[in-house]
Amino acid sequence: SSPEATAVHPDDLAMVRAARARIESGRSDSERLVHRIVRSNGTTLWLDTTIRRVMWEDSPAIQVTIIDVTQAHLAEYRLQESEEMFRVIASTAHDAILMLNTRMEVVYWNPAAEQMFGYDASELARLTLDRLVVNANHGPSPTVTEPASPTGVQASPADPGAAKPSRRDLEPCGVRKDGSEFPVDVTTSTAVLRDGWHPVLF
Repeated sequence: SSPEATAVHPDDLAMVRAARARIESGRSDSERLVHRIVRSNGTTLWLDTTIRRVMWEDSPAIQVTIIDVTQAHLAEYRLQESEEMFRVIASTAHDAILMLNTRMEVVYWNPAAEQMFGYDASELARLTLDRLVVNANHGPSPTVTEPASPTGVQASPADPGAAKPSRRDLEPCGVRKDGSEFPVDVTTSTAVLRDGWHPVLF
C-alpha cells in the first residue's frame, strides 16, 4: 500500500460495511455516509463518502466519491463546544445575560435574568429589548448594532435639531414585569452562531 494508506475508524467500520453490503447486494443503488478514517501516520480525517451502483462499459460497477470534510467538521465541533461553554457560564452567572436576534427579540436568557426582570422562561421568550430596557427619560431603548460598529451599541436616531440629552437621560433602566424600574449597567457584546450574529447584553 502507499504511504498514505488509510483504514476506516473502528467506531465507523460497521456503518461503512453495512452501506457497502447494501450496494453490492442490490438492496440500494446509492449510499451516503460521513465517517472517519485513520491515516498511516495516526491522524484522523472526516470524509463525506457517496457509493453508487453504475454501469461502466456495459458492465455493473461501483462508483465511490469521497470529499474531505475534516475542517468543516472540526469547525462545527468547536462551535458546539463554544456554545456549550457559553451556556454553562451563563447559567451559573449572578448577572443577567440576554441574547437577542437581529429583531431585538430575546432568544436566550439565564436564570439571573428571570429573577431580575420577574419573568419566567416562557414569558421572556421573544420579548423585545424595549420591553426590558429603557432610557431614564423613557425614550427609546438603546439599540445594538452589527459587530462592524466600534461600540456595538448606539442610541436610537434622534432629531438632529433636538437638544442633546444629558448623560442621566441616556442611562438605561431595567423594567420588571410589574412595571417597576431599576438602574442597570449594560455591557454589550456579540456572539456568532450557526444562524448569524447575535447581540448579547449582560
